[in-house]
Amino acid sequence: MQPSPIDFTPSECEFFSMPEAMRSFDWIRKNVRVVAGPYKGQLWNPAISPSAEEILDILDDEQVRKVFLIAPSQSTKTTIIITWLLAALMRRLDNVGYGLADESSVRRMFTKTLHEYFRLCTPLKKKLKGIDALQNTEIQLTGGAAILGMWSGSDSRARSFSAPIVVVDEEDSYHDKSAVLAMEERPDAYAGLGLSKIARLCRPKGNEDESTIWIDANAEADAWLVREAVCPACRAAQIMEHHNIVARDGSTDPQRIRREKLGRYRCEKCGYLWTDQARNQALMNGQLVSIRGKRKGAVVVAVHMRAWESPLVSLSDVLCQWFEAQGNPRKLQRFDNNVCAKPYKFVQLKQSESELARCISEHLPVGVVPDWAKCLTFAADMQKDHFKYSVCAHGLPRAEHIVDYGVVRTFEELQDLIFDSRFRTLDGNEFGIWRAAVDTGGGKNKDEQTTRTMQAYLWLLSLRPGVVFGTKGMSRIRVGEAVYHKVLDKYPDGRAIRGGLSLHFIDTDLFKRDCFWRLAEGWEEEPITFHSDTTQEYLKEIASEELERQKNGKEVWIRKRANHWLDCLTTHLALAHWQWKPSLNELAGSIEQAAPVKDAAIDAKDKPKKQENPFTDGMTLFGGEYE
Repeated sequence: MQPSPIDFTPSECEFFSMPEAMRSFDWIRKNVRVVAGPYKGQLWNPAISPSAEEILDILDDEQVRKVFLIAPSQSTKTTIIITWLLAALMRRLDNVGYGLADESSVRRMFTKTLHEYFRLCTPLKKKLKGIDALQNTEIQLTGGAAILGMWSGSDSRARSFSAPIVVVDEEDSYHDKSAVLAMEERPDAYAGLGLSKIARLCRPKGNEDESTIWIDANAEADAWLVREAVCPACRAAQIMEHHNIVARDGSTDPQRIRREKLGRYRCEKCGYLWTDQARNQALMNGQLVSIRGKRKGAVVVAVHMRAWESPLVSLSDVLCQWFEAQGNPRKLQRFDNNVCAKPYKFVQLKQSESELARCISEHLPVGVVPDWAKCLTFAADMQKDHFKYSVCAHGLPRAEHIVDYGVVRTFEELQDLIFDSRFRTLDGNEFGIWRAAVDTGGGKNKDEQTTRTMQAYLWLLSLRPGVVFGTKGMSRIRVGEAVYHKVLDKYPDGRAIRGGLSLHFIDTDLFKRDCFWRLAEGWEEEPITFHSDTTQEYLKEIASEELERQKNGKEVWIRKRANHWLDCLTTHLALAHWQWKPSLNELAGSIEQAAPVKDAAIDAKDKPKKQENPFTDGMTLFGGEYE
């Protein structure tokens, strides 16, 4: 063989050489190493993500122009996309745009992740241009190519270049949602050549109107793919759904489920309980299947993964998070976002006095306690010169009945009601007040200079402890807490309180949501009823607020009229909540099942079909499950 008459330089040889014709999946397994965590430095193991190979093949498909990857944290979605774009650069060196929410996120992604991939991979190192190639928001490659960081709020970064590959990461966190559109324009010059590829990956955030990845994926995707698992016992193929995740022994205690690893997945066909290891095998034996549209010929593909479909997430942790979220709408919303990888559904809550009239128990006059009651609570809302109050009977499973309500003028009258009132059932069983609460908010007294809050504090300190408590609405929501206790050491004027004053802070938004659901869709499941002498004035105050969503997406309660008895009703729910210690469950002791509730809701001849509480999903706020 004659020697070549032309002597090429190494860079010219590299330029004219054929790119590696290898599947991304195969190249990644041989070349890419883990850049963080306990396995740092080791070759990437595709078994960590059962869907990784299929997702990488979808990205390799020349016909596919856009991929939506909707998945929670700890699902390896970012690793899959980054390793694919590195493999794509080995085949064809060109610009890549990588978008994140802000500049600091871009810097962190480049310096902590992308730089490490290049340092740990010899083939990638050879693609770097000089010793300063690895920069904070850019990686310079040979041949004039680069990986360029983009972020929301910087048009110059998102519009100043063209690139065949664009990655849009965690777009639901962007302050400027229009930045996604600007980023998606970068591959336009390559679209006609069949070289463009857009990958959008995100954990949905917020509700259905706020999550751009969810909205766009549903509007644009030709095929919607989810993971199908194959039961190790009966070989039945099935899509894993959350309602089949159960505790091995039926426990509903989150701490015990997590501690003893009780989470299992029940096969829909044979009932076999999968452990985490069996779940992993079932997922590896399965495949991605389309539940909407056809995968073959699809140009835009959406892949939806949930937390329980990842070997990195224990079934026990998923079940534990579910039980911890019961009775807390915010935590249930986060469960939808973080675990189910879907936006939560906003439900507008409102009532009218005419609709509430059906909750009146005609057979229970004012002052009569239902025979299923376990205790009575007293709630008062303080005004400038009077108090509105109500007395509520509580049962287990959850049932509430307003026994009495009214107005008093002085603290002395309030004290007499709390300590001296007695109420009876139709059978003659007598009840006193078990627990009472007074809202300590308010301005100055109508006829005095001292504030009503100061007067309430002094009155509470004069009472024997353990029966009457001061309450306030939470100024800031505390995650996982519907009620929390705090001891105040100073009066509003700054003077020290000898011995301190015990106050309970209440998440009023949570209890209002729960209350309105129980007065509507949840009427059959967890009834709230009123005595037979209930007036329209009272019902109007119960229906005095509406939950609405503002233009900015924020959900707020709008007061339409006086709401004092509504505040009392939500306080009753807080007084019986399991986080207020000692709880009603502890009072009830070993009682497993309450007597049937013979009430307005239960006496209805044509009972509507039971509906699940969207905020508790059939679980009580006391931690138990309804039979």
